[in-house]
Amino acid sequence: MAATAIVAMAQPAQAGVGDLLVAPTRVILDGGRGTQIILNNIGEEEATYRVTAELRR
Repeated sequence: MAATAIVAMAQPAQAGVGDLLVAPTRVILDGGRGTQIILNNIGEEEATYRVTAELRR
């Protein structure tokens, strides 16, 4: 079974607003049904983010 890598890229909806912690930044799914990714706004202000998952084979 081929492994699939998911790379999460988070960008603030407005440049310079907030700080987003993404952990882990790379996930390899090698037959498992899923995994856990932590998203945490570590900034002082509330912010909106757009998160993209990139699937590679």
